[in-house]
Amino acid sequence: MAVEVVQETLQQAAASSSTTVLGFSPMLTTLVGTLVAMALKGLRDDLDDIDENDVGAKRRLALLDAMVEMAKNPDIEWNEKDIMDEVNTIMFEGHDTTSAGSSFALCMMGIHKDIQAKVFAEQKAIFGDNMLRDCTFADTMEMKYLERVILETLRLYPPVPLIARRLDYDLKLASGPYTVPKGTTVIVLQYCVHRRPDIYPNPTKFDPDNFLPERMANRHYYSFIPFSAGPRSCVGRKYAMLKLKVLLSTIVRNYIVHSTDTEADFKLQADIILKLENGFNVSLEKRQYATVA
Repeated sequence: MAVEVVQETLQQAAASSSTTVLGFSPMLTTLVGTLVAMALKGLRDDLDDIDENDVGAKRRLALLDAMVEMAKNPDIEWNEKDIMDEVNTIMFEGHDTTSAGSSFALCMMGIHKDIQAKVFAEQKAIFGDNMLRDCTFADTMEMKYLERVILETLRLYPPVPLIARRLDYDLKLASGPYTVPKGTTVIVLQYCVHRRPDIYPNPTKFDPDNFLPERMANRHYYSFIPFSAGPRSCVGRKYAMLKLKVLLSTIVRNYIVHSTDTEADFKLQADIILKLENGFNVSLEKRQYATVA
């Protein structure tokens, strides 16, 4: 099934162009899709099977702890500078992607006021009469609708719109008499995968209910890959979701989000991170709460 999800996506993209897709010929695009899908088929990582409520249960070392332990191992060439480089990469990469993700989410709530109202109602149910207090981890676990809004935003506007992987060995494709040589870089376009009509009915509509548990259960695991997938998926995806929940919860509880743009006005700009060419045009109106005498 993973083969079909990626391969058919790239075939559809190729069919929409008479020449090339991102510089690839239609035939090569199809081969790349098959290769990537085969490479990913059946591969999950250990984060996928962890209960979200396992706070405090040390099932593994945190990434920083693991790197510190590696530095202590005389059999591993790993030092303090390596640790600093890895941490800097994680922090800066996480900043760009979460800033883009939160900006798109604010735009979508500014455009879809009914959805913003549902997000606010959920926040009201969680925070009660103390809407301006700090958000806790326990609070974020109750933000089920906000989570669906975030996931739907990442579906339509994944901050990283494509993934590239390099082959470490020659790979013969099962789909035909083709061998892709070692060193080849293969590409998966999440932006296209996430908008397939055979996976998501009315795929361009912003619908947080796409991420209701019963709908997710009927989709293939690789039909939603904003953080990549498999052993090399984003190590910070749970941290990113936590940041997005805390940030968006704080903004929605303090402000009403407005946007004069519609999605039709979006001019997407795909650098390393997906952005809007003319910036994210939203405005914030301070919410007024009755003060208790």
